[in-house]
Amino acid sequence: MAVLVGCGSFVFHTVPTPLTLWLDILPILIFQIVFIWNFCRRVTKLNAWSTVLVLLLVIGSALILRPLRQPMNGSLFYFPPMITLLVFAWIWAETSQREPWSLFVAALAFALAVIARSIDWEVDFKTGTHFCWHLMNGLVVYFILRTVVLWEARQPSGKIS
Repeated sequence: MAVLVGCGSFVFHTVPTPLTLWLDILPILIFQIVFIWNFCRRVTKLNAWSTVLVLLLVIGSALILRPLRQPMNGSLFYFPPMITLLVFAWIWAETSQREPWSLFVAALAFALAVIARSIDWEVDFKTGTHFCWHLMNGLVVYFILRTVVLWEARQPSGKIS
């Protein structure tokens, strides 16, 4: 999934068309949905209906904010996933013995990414700051995947949850 996120973004930024925009958006959306679903089910032990409700709240509130171009250069719709990641970071820190800070690092990287995206057109750098958006999001994906490996390692062997 992480490879698809990177490939989709590369293709869109190389050949920006309406089709390649979807190649950029869909893997990111699927990554978020899979992460939220699995965190809710495996770490917080929420039932399926509660997990669906969390997903609807996060994705729905992001979609409501999507059309707003200001403030933040169209980045406001990243706040629901960012708040969710912070809540998950707190839960992970409370429940994990190994690397309890890992999702806080992901949340910090995500906050820096959103800042970079928000000021992209406002800075005087010749290249803007969009490249920082991508670099920071690479760290977000890394620390989320690292956390997934840690929570999978703490599952009792042979048990599928």
